[in-house]
Amino acid sequence: MYCSKYDQQSSTWLYGLVFNWMTVKLYDHVIPTYNEIPSSPSQQGGITLTTLVLDEIFFISHDVINDLKNFLKIFESIGSTQIQGNNVSVITKQLHATVISLNEVVALPDETYGDSLWGFTKCSNEDFKAVFQHCLTQK
Repeated sequence: MYCSKYDQQSSTWLYGLVFNWMTVKLYDHVIPTYNEIPSSPSQQGGITLTTLVLDEIFFISHDVINDLKNFLKIFESIGSTQIQGNNVSVITKQLHATVISLNEVVALPDETYGDSLWGFTKCSNEDFKAVFQHCLTQK
């Protein structure tokens, strides 16, 4: 036995909770994979089912990856002008979230650094623009 009876009970409860929570569509995606796992108490259980469900829910599709890459290209061409008032704080948060998401699935384009610098040169503040233009010339 790999765990205590309390751990087994917790795993059973977690399995029941997650199993009863799943929609039919989610069930159809997750259960075939779950059933391929050797059926032993140490390998099948609540934690395993929960992991498979979370992987399915938070999977980033190719369409989402392409949209995120497109956002980076749009930022390169129009910069912070797409945000009301050229709000650098807002666009920086959006860029950060995009880059983190793409990096997590190993889909971050190599040209992201340069594209981001070009994007920051598209703004109405000349002093701010000059900093990023200088970074581009030093690259």
